[in-house]
Amino acid sequence: MAQGGIALEALGYLIDIEKNGGANLNNRKQMNFKPGLRVILGDMKVKPFSDVEGWIDRADEAYMGAKHPDRPEPDFLVQINTLRENLLVLRFWIGTVSRMASSRAPIATPQFWRSSLGAINKPFHRGVGP
Repeated sequence: MAQGGIALEALGYLIDIEKNGGANLNNRKQMNFKPGLRVILGDMKVKPFSDVEGWIDRADEAYMGAKHPDRPEPDFLVQINTLRENLLVLRFWIGTVSRMASSRAPIATPQFWRSSLGAINKPFHRGVGP
């Protein structure tokens, strides 16, 4: 969970610096986690799933629970499903950037990512894997 959160933090910061001139940085020139997630989603023309605000809340709760020992960690299934969504967002963003870099790369189309992710795009349930 922590590594995915770190990757999302870094990506949000990079996008904000490169494309927004640091408009979403706080007074210490840092970016909070939730605004960083919104910056990443704002950089995508197509979103990887429809409930983006729900994902932002889940991602924040799971990452902060893993990062800070004084915060409660969510249920294991919430954590693993949130990790799945976090990785999906990272992969989806990479695909959209690749698509912009090479319009002939079929691997970078949103349709490819949605159809090829198969099991990773389905949430886990108690006793049942993807």
